[in-house]
Formats: sequence, C-alpha cells, structure tokens
Amino acid sequence: MLWPVNLTTRAISRLQFLQGKHKGSKNLLITVSGGGCSGFQYNFELIDNTETKFRVIYDKDLIKVLSNDESLSIISGCTVDYKQELVGSKFVLDNIKNTSRKCSCGNSFDLEE
Repeated sequence: MLWPVNLTTRAISRLQFLQGKHKGSKNLLITVSGGGCSGFQYNFELIDNTETKFRVIYDKDLIKVLSNDESLSIISGCTVDYKQELVGSKFVLDNIKNTSRKCSCGNSFDLEE
C-alpha cells in the first residue's frame, strides 16, 4: 500500500524503541499548527492506540503514524526522519511540499501562496 508519508529506517528504529519502552501502546501523531518563526510548525506526539479521531497515514511493521485531515493536506508526500545532533534528538519532517521558507530551528516553515 502507498502511504501518504514515508519513514526513514532511523524513524522506524526510534518508534520501535519507544513502543518497547511503552509496551507497544503508542502511535506517532503528526500535526501542523500556526506558529513558530515562519508561520507554521509541525508537532510530534506519542498517543494511545485508542485514539480514533485521527487518520492512519502509515501502518507498516507494527508502526502506526496518525494525523488529522488539515495537517495531512500539508504533510502528504513528506518523509519522517529521526535526527540525533549535539543539541538533542528529535523527529523531523523532510520534503514538505510547497514550502517557501524554513526557519533554522527546523520545525517552522511557511507555505507558498
């Protein structure tokens, strides 16, 4: 099946680790909201499997990623990665379509008009 988002092997490995830590009861929720230095920002949250108000946008190898319809219209086609840097580690979205600029923080972006 073709999913709206892709995951790198690093993102999958990190999610598998987190599921083991939380006994497999968590899914990754991705949402986009207004804010940040460039207009929009994406957010990641681990939520319980019982959440049904979100759409499944990736379900493979025991990994589920969820989102809402508004966010999906922006993040469809992007890649979820897990980056480890000196200042910390985090999930990130790469290849967000129609972005006109990204902030150096990496979480904030603006869309083309």
